[in-house]
Order: sequence, then C-alpha cells, then structure tokens
Amino acid sequence: MCQYEIQVKRSLRRATLNQTRPWLPTFAHAPDSVRPKTVQIHLFIALAQISSAMLGFTYCVFEFHASEKYLPNMKDEVRYQRVADVPGLVLSDGRFTEFSFDRHYHLDWHIGIVTEGVQRQRYKGRTEHVGPGCIAVMPPGVIHDGVREGGEVYTLKTFRIPYELLCRINAEIGGATREPELLAMTIEDAGLAAQLTTLHAAMQAPQADPLALQAEWLGTLHRLFCLAHALEPSTEAPFFSDSQWQSVRDYCMAHLAEKITLEELAGLCGLARFQFLRQFKRTVGMTPHAWLLRMRLEQACTLLAHKAGSLTEISQEVGFFDQSHFNRAFRHAFGVAPSQY
Repeated sequence: MCQYEIQVKRSLRRATLNQTRPWLPTFAHAPDSVRPKTVQIHLFIALAQISSAMLGFTYCVFEFHASEKYLPNMKDEVRYQRVADVPGLVLSDGRFTEFSFDRHYHLDWHIGIVTEGVQRQRYKGRTEHVGPGCIAVMPPGVIHDGVREGGEVYTLKTFRIPYELLCRINAEIGGATREPELLAMTIEDAGLAAQLTTLHAAMQAPQADPLALQAEWLGTLHRLFCLAHALEPSTEAPFFSDSQWQSVRDYCMAHLAEKITLEELAGLCGLARFQFLRQFKRTVGMTPHAWLLRMRLEQACTLLAHKAGSLTEISQEVGFFDQSHFNRAFRHAFGVAPSQY
C-alpha cells in the first residue's frame, strides 16, 4: 500500500433508471503505476455535469481526495480582501506550491511578508531571498519576479497600498507632502515582520475594533518607514493640554456603547491621527485602545455591582459587541468571569 488515496464519487442519473457505468474509474490506494496519469486526467473534471441525449444519462460531481505530497498544484490558493477601515488598502494572502510570478510591476506599493518557506525575488540586477522574519518592499514601477526557493511551499501575505494612500500616510506620519522615499528593499527584522503578520490577520477579522486597527496600522507603518530610512528622526511629542484631555475623556464616556474611531478622537484635539497617537501615549502612558478598553471594563464593573441589567445588556452598553470577547477581556483584567463579579 502507498500513502496515496483517491476516491471518486459519481452520481449517475438516467431518465428511466439508475445504473452504474463500469468504465467510470474508482480507485482506492492506487498503486504507483496507476497514480500519475489517471490522476492528471480526472482531476481536471473534478466537478462536472455532462448531459447527453445520445447516451441518455447525466453524471455529475466527482470528488477527489489526494495527499498533498502527490498533488501540490491543487493546493495553490490566493485570496484578496479590501479593508473597510483603511479605504484603498487591499490585502492578499497566498499559499504557493507551483505558481510563480513572472517579471511584472505594480502601480502601487507592495509590502510582503513570507510566513512559511522562502520566496526568491529578482529585481534591479540583484537576487533577494525573502523568508520568515523578512519584509519585502516593492514600490510602483519596479520590475521583479517571485518564485519559490528549493521547491518548497511558501506563504505570502501582502499589503497593496495605492499611491494616494501612502502619500497621505507619509504626510500624516512624517509631515511631508512629497512622495515617500520608500525604495525597493528587503528588511530583516523579525519583530516588524511579526507585527505586520498580526496586523494582516487583525484587518481580516470580523468586527475588528477600528480604534485599535487604525492605531496599529499607523504605528506599524511608522516603524517600517523608520527602518527603511524614509523618515527624518522625529522630535518628542508634546503633552495634551488639559482641555484636550478632558474632551477625550468626556467623549469616550458619552459614546462608550459605540465604536469609537481614531479620526473622531484626533478631531476633538485638532490633531492628525498619528500626532494624536504620539501625544496620547506621552500624556497617558497607554495606547488609546488599551485606555478605552479599561474604561469599558471599569464601567462594566459599576453596572455589575448595581445589577443594572443582564450580562448581555451590560456588555453591549459598554461597547462589547461579542459576548465571548467581553468575557475574555473581563477575566484577563480582573481574574474572574463577569458572572462572578
């Protein structure tokens, strides 16, 4: 017996009676001599419906199950997703075993991270190997390719950032209105690669917290720009004024049951989003998301102490739209479940 198994499931429907056609193959534990040709022929009709008046029957739905070892090309997959909280940004997530990127270029910036295996890139007369812990930066117009190295599977996660979006971010982070000096390069930094991987997953999560997402997005790009020497060293951020800090506290308490965005809080202080993040951290000593999360949990304690509703009602009143998220956050903060408080 070999490790390879294939099952063919056939539905055969005649106009007058059901009947099995003996020439339709069914294999189990197919031997080496049968595997290659048979599988290649029949996998291309893995899902088909064929009707023939001449033969008088319809057969449909072939299901094949094969080990990855023998059918790597069936495992290639790529997904693209837009991010509602960052208009214009497109994420891609791919797992490649056979597919390779021919020489090409983009009209936008690509920031790629490989989380498994190694991708080999050639551009501007040099060859780079991008593996776990590396970040590939590819500006618009640079001709390059991308293939797997050593015949192994590799996974690639990409942030596709349009020109206009990156220019706005550059102006917000660095205060420059010109095009960012983000050149083609491979950066070796395991910490930033992990941060980008986490951000990539968070942006695809349903009901992601917009405040946390936007803050992490800007903070991660700021770190990338600094490592790529695309920014001048920044001066230390000033503190909030008393009136700015009071406005932020009052607004958050009044809108605790709602999703609060970074734009809203920055607008209260008359600041750009990245300026707000830096001044908030210096003034408060926490990120806006961590501070707001604590406010939600503290208010939940007050409501629980006064028995001001069911657990579901209280969680929604303080801005948790997922009961399990509320339970996890509460237990992490106080060591017990909300029901035990």
